Amino acid sequence: TTSIPDAEVDKGYSTLLNASGGTPPFKWSNMTGEYVATQTDDDWEFPYADKILGISDTSRLVIDLGFNFPFYDKEYSQVTVLKRGGIVMGSNPIVYPYVVDPAINIYQNPGIYPFFADLKYLFTSDGVYRLDEEDGTLIAWDATMTNDNSVYDPKFGLKLFKDGKIETGYISTSIKPDWNWIAGVSKGDQKTFTLPEINNSPIFYGGMKINYTLNDWPSWLYFSEGGALLGVPEDGEARVFLPVRVTDNNGLYNYKTFSLHIHGTSSTDLLEAETGLELFPNPFTDRLNLKLKGTGQGMVRFELYDIGGRKVLVEEIPASAGII
Repeated sequence: TTSIPDAEVDKGYSTLLNASGGTPPFKWSNMTGEYVATQTDDDWEFPYADKILGISDTSRLVIDLGFNFPFYDKEYSQVTVLKRGGIVMGSNPIVYPYVVDPAINIYQNPGIYPFFADLKYLFTSDGVYRLDEEDGTLIAWDATMTNDNSVYDPKFGLKLFKDGKIETGYISTSIKPDWNWIAGVSKGDQKTFTLPEINNSPIFYGGMKINYTLNDWPSWLYFSEGGALLGVPEDGEARVFLPVRVTDNNGLYNYKTFSLHIHGTSSTDLLEAETGLELFPNPFTDRLNLKLKGTGQGMVRFELYDIGGRKVLVEEIPASAGII
């Protein structure tokens, strides 16, 4: 499945996701409490400020942020800056002296990795820089990579916002197909992580940003392990992003973020505005109270639908001016 149909407020919504390329059966899950990566082509300025790691310095440095940064379900006042191109939350990262696959470090350490690779620091300007701003902290890498007797100068960084937002930026990073690198964020439990689309690109150049935001799955939308999306949209006109994970029978997995456009205005809002209808509690389980300010005599028809869009109750009652 590459895209999903739009939805309408107060109307039953259903669609089924499909996967191919693996070994069925496939198991689907939403990424509630996980980060969603959104890429833009915005420019990112390199902050040549305080150099905290230089050519001859150690491979990592613990720094105080000066604020508590919320990351997944914890808060951190310290991070460990790695010269390899990332930060680990806290002051005690799991470190492997010889690692063929850089992904191992990511999966076992809670952290943010804009461009995690075998970076070298050879020139005077090479180093890791820090810039504290009113709304957060910037950390940037100016490093060197060599490939086939050629020298490359990757510049990239990240910003930790005090409100929990994460931004990574790339200036002159040119990635070659045979380089061993990875980018993303990880909870460090070996199963919860987000890898942006640039990991699937054999070559890309600088001049982009990636924003990571913690996902909040819509409360009205049910998602089954079989890939079914079901529910009745409750809010007005909106666009929501639905990050999902699919795992095949061999444990291989992939990610996809779908964009769902919701059209219309909530009938509850319209009724409250036009007729003075009040519903409480909303949502409810076994009992619903309705208060309607009538404008004249007549019959009022109520139709009640469940979360799957099925009509479960129809009732007509006489109404007159006043409150019923």
